[in-house]
Formats: sequence, structure tokens, C-alpha cells
Amino acid sequence: MGSVSEQYLGLVALGVGVGAYGTLIGAGGGFVLMPVLLLLYRDQNVDLLTSISLAVVFFQRTVRLRSVRDDETQSTTDPGWMFAAATIPGAVLGP
Repeated sequence: MGSVSEQYLGLVALGVGVGAYGTLIGAGGGFVLMPVLLLLYRDQNVDLLTSISLAVVFFQRTVRLRSVRDDETQSTTDPGWMFAAATIPGAVLGP
């Protein structure tokens, strides 16, 4: 592999690509991100990669909440909260 800065740049590009693809098809990018992470980091524990994916979901939800709060024309009741409520216990309790 390349230097650390090249690896970070590659991960940023991966994040932008996954985010753009997920936005275009109207779904989250986790179904794309996890297989790519599993292929790139074969020697890492699956639990670690899953926690990275869940951290991405957390930050996406935080940004979405902020954008909803800033835009007064949208409702603050978002179906994503139901998914977050289902995801958080699983992230805390683990497999």
C-alpha cells in the first residue's frame, strides 16, 4: 500500500463515492461500504469493520438532523429515527 496520506485520500474518495451512489439510488451506502471494507481490510476483525460502518450511520444521522432543523419547511419527525433506535442497541450489545 501507499503512504498514510494516500490511504486517507483513498478512504475519503471511497466515502464520497459510496455517499454519492447511496444518494442517487435513495438508499444508505452501507451495503456498498461493508463489502469494500471487507475486501480492503481482510486481516481486520469483522466487528471492527461493522463498528466503522455504524459510526458512518451515526454521523450521517447527525448531519441529517442538523439539516432538518435548519430547514423549517421540513418536519422534524424523520423515519430515520426509527432506524437509529433499532441500530443503537445492536451496536452497543454487539453480536
